[in-house]
Amino acid sequence: DFLIAFGLSKALSNLVAGQLVGILGRRRTCLLGWSLGLALIPAIAAGALYDNVLALHAAHCLLGIHQGITWATNIVCLMDLLGPGRCGLASGLSNASGYFSSAVAAPVVSALFEAFGGEKSTLPALVATVLAGILLVAQMVETQPWAIAEDRLSEVVFSPGVAVPDSRRTVAQRCASFCGCSGVLPALYDLAGLTVNAATGLVWGSLVIWCQETGGLSTVQIGFVESAHTSAKVVAMVGAGYVADRCIGSRLLVALAMGCLTGGLVLLMLQARAELSWQLLYASSCLIGAGVGSAFPALAAAVAVEAQSAGERASAYCAYRMWRDAGYALGGLAPRLFGNSAGCGSVKGGGDCRGFQETTLVAFVWSSVVTVLAFCAICWRKPRRAVLQAAGSERGDAELTRSEEEYRRLG
Repeated sequence: DFLIAFGLSKALSNLVAGQLVGILGRRRTCLLGWSLGLALIPAIAAGALYDNVLALHAAHCLLGIHQGITWATNIVCLMDLLGPGRCGLASGLSNASGYFSSAVAAPVVSALFEAFGGEKSTLPALVATVLAGILLVAQMVETQPWAIAEDRLSEVVFSPGVAVPDSRRTVAQRCASFCGCSGVLPALYDLAGLTVNAATGLVWGSLVIWCQETGGLSTVQIGFVESAHTSAKVVAMVGAGYVADRCIGSRLLVALAMGCLTGGLVLLMLQARAELSWQLLYASSCLIGAGVGSAFPALAAAVAVEAQSAGERASAYCAYRMWRDAGYALGGLAPRLFGNSAGCGSVKGGGDCRGFQETTLVAFVWSSVVTVLAFCAICWRKPRRAVLQAAGSERGDAELTRSEEEYRRLG
C-alpha cells in the first residue's frame, strides 16, 4: 500500500513541479514543497496516536508529494547551475547525496522506533529535518536567471525558426510534450524510467516478502540485502553522471544500465526458483542497484539533450520523472497481480513460490525488451539539441561573446 500511494502521489507531483518551476520560480517551488512537509507531522501523529489507517495513507501521499516537488526542483536547479552539458552530473550528485543521506538516517530512525516504540518516536527527527530543509531553501539563490541566460545563448547559437515555437504546435503535440511523450526517444526514456523504478519497487516489495516468508530471514538480514542494493545504487550514481556527460554519452550508458538491470533480474529469477543462496541474493541486489543507479543520471542527461531550451528541459525532465516514479506503484502492485510468497513454506520450499517466480519472470522479459530498444536508440537520429546547434547560422561574434559572458558571470 505504501509503494502504491507514495509512487502515484510522487509521480503526479513531479508533473506539477515541472510547471511550477516556470511560473513561481525554482526557489518558491522548492519552498512550497518543503512547506508541504509540515503537513506530514500531524498526519503521522494522528496515525500513530489514534491508530488511524486513513491518516497513515494520507501521510504516504503527502510524503510522495513533498518528495516529488522538492527533489525534482533541486535537480532542475543543479541543471541550471551546471549548464546543459552536465545534466547527468546534476542528477547523479543530487540522487547520490539523497540516497546516501537516506541510508545514513535509516539506522537512526530504526533505533528510535525500537527504543521508544511506534511511529510517534520518529516525530522529533521529522520535525527537525523539515525545519532544516525550510531554512536551507530560504537561503538558496533563485537559479532561473541561469536558465534565462542559457536560453539567450541558445538563441544566438541556434538558427531562428529551426525550433518549433509552442504557439505553432497542435493541441495533441502540446499534450504529448506536457506528458513527456513528444517523440519516440522521449517516450522510450519514459518507459526505461518506469522500468527502472518498477525494479526498485520489486526489490522493496516482493523481494522483502519473499525473504521474510520463504527465505526465513530476519529484519536485520533483510536490512543487509537492502543496504547492498542501496550502496551499489549510490556508487553507480556518483560516477554515471560524469560518464554520461563527458565519456560515452547518455544513450550508450542508458543501454548499458538497462543491461545491468536485466542481468540482476536474471539472477533474481534464478533465486526465486532455487533454495536460498546468499551469493545469488546479494549479487542480484547489487546488480539491480548498479543498473538503477547508472540509469538515473543517464536518463536525465538523455531527456535534457532532447529539450530545445532550459525552460523546456525543466518541464520535460519533470514529466519523465512522473513516468519513472510511477514505477514504484507498479512494483508495489506486483504482489497483488501475481500473488505474494505467503504459504510457500520454509527455505527449502523456495522453488514453490509461484507468485514471486511469475513476478521476476515478467520483470525480466519486460526489462529485456526495453534493453533491446535502448540499444536500438543508439543508432537513432542525433539528439534534438545537437541538430538545432548544427543548423545554427553564424551570428555576430560580439553578440555570441556577450551571451557567453553573461552565462559565465552568473556561474
